[in-house]
Amino acid sequence: MEQAKTDVLGYQTENKGTDLQKSQLQSVLETYFKSVPDLTDMSDTEILNTELETLAKYGTHNITVKEIFDGSFSNENEDSLKKSVAELREGDEVIYTDGNGNTIPCIVLYDSTGSYGIQIISKDTVGTDIELGNGTGNTSESKDSSHFSTAKEIYNTVVAKLNREAAKYINTELATNARCVGSNPSETPITEESDTGTYTNTYSYFSSPINYNNQFKLGNGTSNADRTQMKKENINCYTIGKEYWLAWRYPIANGNFTSFSVRAVGAEGNINYVYMCYIMKNGDTCSVSNANGFRPIFILDSTTHYTDKNGTKKLIK
Repeated sequence: MEQAKTDVLGYQTENKGTDLQKSQLQSVLETYFKSVPDLTDMSDTEILNTELETLAKYGTHNITVKEIFDGSFSNENEDSLKKSVAELREGDEVIYTDGNGNTIPCIVLYDSTGSYGIQIISKDTVGTDIELGNGTGNTSESKDSSHFSTAKEIYNTVVAKLNREAAKYINTELATNARCVGSNPSETPITEESDTGTYTNTYSYFSSPINYNNQFKLGNGTSNADRTQMKKENINCYTIGKEYWLAWRYPIANGNFTSFSVRAVGAEGNINYVYMCYIMKNGDTCSVSNANGFRPIFILDSTTHYTDKNGTKKLIK
């Protein structure tokens, strides 16, 4: 296997010495031999005494590794293994470390070939469930006016609130920003709501005896971009067996009531309309509280790198 020996010599020249890194030898062996074991945790002696059979296109030969390389191994460091995140593609799984040192398994939702930059989403919910609504922690209806006011405020500021939650998980060495799934992937994540875009309808009960027009924010339908992406076959991370919030306000009006809800993904992938508050035809107001899981999306810094060891991709600076 002279060509394999030549490849080894090339790496030694690159390393400016006679040592090899295990990953370099692994690459050479996988080019020419069948069923090469993972060398990472093997001792030097075990590696050198490993018997291998050539791939069919190179004839039928059985050798031990030391016939190709009989030297020692240098320590590998992350700098020698790191690759640019620009090389990641949709559906790749990566390990993200947040600002507190906690690891969060993620999936590449948007890669460098698109217009949104490189964005990754947590594979599972993170932290504790997030309560939205009237603040009582109770899913039963409340007709208390102060509870209604609380729920209205949560509805009006929910996108910013959920994006602020995502910001708690930012590691500024790896990501430039964070947002809640369902927010607009093309915008800088908002953390404060603007006063523009208020809701009105023409039902008489909505304007009399109390006029609720222009007191609530319009709905926002930007979560379709994330949902469409998450359902792609090569990504497939939409349904996770748990409920989780989308940063998506949604008003509904008919002759009997007007409701203001926040959408969430159900455990089986259905869309839930989770009520915050509503105004009834008879003038009554009601509010509720609900808790669901939370999935952040991280917008990676274009200068971030990753290592790929044994198929595990870990983000590093």
